[in-house]
Amino acid sequence: MLELYILLFGIFQLIAGLLEFFMPAGLFRLWKTWALSRFFPLHGFILIAAGFPLIVYKGSLHGIIFWIGVFMVLTGPFLMIYPEKIRKVFLTAENDLTPRDLRMLVYVDSFVRIAAGILSIVAWYKTIC
Repeated sequence: MLELYILLFGIFQLIAGLLEFFMPAGLFRLWKTWALSRFFPLHGFILIAAGFPLIVYKGSLHGIIFWIGVFMVLTGPFLMIYPEKIRKVFLTAENDLTPRDLRMLVYVDSFVRIAAGILSIVAWYKTIC
């Protein structure tokens, strides 16, 4: 069952990364809208809940998957406690950075998501085979 979660996590990250790569401006606006939402602290709960299964995964590439999970679980409380700091980062970035710089930030995030997605899918494949 955990292997299926790793596969679905990988597919989700890969799709999200590809969307960010091909539509950086639109995804930045989406992330900014989400960060300004009053429900944004729930994102911290989602990160914690999504990261815990990665921490307990013991299949192929479990070391890398473990650290992805640790990063997610440790980021979650920060988003719940300090959502206004994240909001301020988005607003400051939008005001201070050029559109090219904003695209580059989204590209960096997309490459991290794509890498996490590919690693998760490879881990799933190597575990079941």
